[in-house]
Amino acid sequence: DHTQLIRLINLGRYLMNTKEKKPKAESKKELANEIIELDSRFSFNALMRLNKASLNLIKDNLLKLLKV
Repeated sequence: DHTQLIRLINLGRYLMNTKEKKPKAESKKELANEIIELDSRFSFNALMRLNKASLNLIKDNLLKLLKV
């Protein structure tokens, strides 16, 4: 039935548009700025040479140190 097919197509479009959007990942620049806020001894330019995994590791370790 043509009407049922149209309803299914519209339902599919609705479901695709209502998916939860993933939060945007932090950029290297944002991570570097957060690290500098936690400890001003870090250089922004030096931090920007690191990859995001390393920046996340530094940030996590700083947060652990500051909570103790």
